[in-house]
Amino acid sequence: MSIISVSKLNAYLNNYESGTDITAVKQNCIDAAEAIVESYVGYNPISHTIDAEYHKTTGHPYLYQDVCHITVITEVLQNGEDITDSCSIRKDAIFSSKFKKNGEIRIKYTAGWESTALPPIFENTILRIASLMFAETNGSIGLTSRTSPDGSKTYISYSNYSKYLAPLDNFRRIQL
Repeated sequence: MSIISVSKLNAYLNNYESGTDITAVKQNCIDAAEAIVESYVGYNPISHTIDAEYHKTTGHPYLYQDVCHITVITEVLQNGEDITDSCSIRKDAIFSSKFKKNGEIRIKYTAGWESTALPPIFENTILRIASLMFAETNGSIGLTSRTSPDGSKTYISYSNYSKYLAPLDNFRRIQL
């Protein structure tokens, strides 16, 4: 996905340690965190072009896609006939009253956000997970604690990312 750079992670961690090995470790943490986020939401959130084919369609006016945030429909062919002008975008579906039962449909469209317009919660979640992964490189595997000035302890789980992914729930692709 390449949403986060090592320099952004350095700023987030306030850790500017560099060198070939440490930079590679930080990049690996970023790549893994981005893969976790993509797996959780069910699609690549960065803008990309998709070419999808459907065989023996149901005739339902909506064709649900495996992505969210469809931005542009480039082409829709049904049994070789161009019906692009009859199509519109409805969240994670392409709508057309011309979709026929048992039709062969080919759709080209763009989905996702430009990297500069990506909702900030994606970047924040990736930074949080990458920083937790990076903390594991210091031997803090699984669980660690921090002591507050008042003497209380806070325990942080490094291996369960569910609470960090939860803010992305509104962006998840729900399979029908």
